[in-house]
Amino acid sequence: MIATDLATVLPELLLAGYAMAALMYGVFTGKDETARSLMWMTALVMAALALWIATVPQGRTLAFFESFVDDGFARFAKVVILLSAAAVLVTSEAFLSRQRILRFEYPVLITLSVVGMMIMVSANDLIVLYMGLELQSLALYVIASFQRDSARSTEAGLKYFML
Repeated sequence: MIATDLATVLPELLLAGYAMAALMYGVFTGKDETARSLMWMTALVMAALALWIATVPQGRTLAFFESFVDDGFARFAKVVILLSAAAVLVTSEAFLSRQRILRFEYPVLITLSVVGMMIMVSANDLIVLYMGLELQSLALYVIASFQRDSARSTEAGLKYFML
């Protein structure tokens, strides 16, 4: 039973594992010098994961005592989320470079937010939905206040957190 449950949540586990590995890579290497390559690598990982999810055989799978569901709608939404996040990473790289705020944490935060979105899409229980919502929103709080030197960015992050 646990093997089928883990197989059902494998895309989320792989993406969360990638986020942790990317964070470790960014910390133990040249930090902001690796940000550009990490952005592109994250976009490629998300696109590859979307392609893999799209080719999974159809069917409905329930996991963790029916609190997590993997069906056609969930797979479609995950593919859209992953491809959209990859497009966001690719298009935001030039803007972040111009603003001089391109840091390695940005793709990691986007990845964690995407994991939260993927969990929310597959939620079949309110507690799983809440866990996905919290994972997504905690990463987005930090992204909202990503430009540390700007008072407007700090205010936006604080307002988002308070809301």
